[in-house]
Amino acid sequence: LVVLRHRRLALDWRVVGAIGLVCWLALDLPWQYKLLRQLGETRQQFAGKSDAQKLAEGPDAAIYRAVAEALTKIPEDQARVFVASSDSYIGLRSAYYFYPHNVFRKFHGRELPYDQYLRPGDYIFVAYPSSLEIYPESGTLIMKRNRYYIDVLTDGESGALLRLRAI
Repeated sequence: LVVLRHRRLALDWRVVGAIGLVCWLALDLPWQYKLLRQLGETRQQFAGKSDAQKLAEGPDAAIYRAVAEALTKIPEDQARVFVASSDSYIGLRSAYYFYPHNVFRKFHGRELPYDQYLRPGDYIFVAYPSSLEIYPESGTLIMKRNRYYIDVLTDGESGALLRLRAI
């Protein structure tokens, strides 16, 4: 544009605008095509299903099913649920599906809070992978050097629900 300006040629801004529009369309059309294709696939997979059915078939299906099974074993609404996982995403998604229960998920460091914050009757949902060691036959949960006495309520491939008996 600077060269054209110094040569005193007439510059038609409509030509520049048309070139810009054509370039934008050339870059945008593949993205629009992928978006429409994804919309069709999503509609085919989820159309006409309830929210629970969508969650049970979505990308977090294994996490949702493990939490749904665990929720059937938690009788009271005011129960405290501690979510333990060494994977941040899985731990946070598990905690999300436990709402509106009183849920605690530690972000960094220990998977469970310190002993003074735990009490008998609390529920611990261990979302796999986890560094916690569960021994159902002896009813113990071991985290590093700490031993907890637990009842195993559910145990699946995605997670286990435990009730704390004693610390």
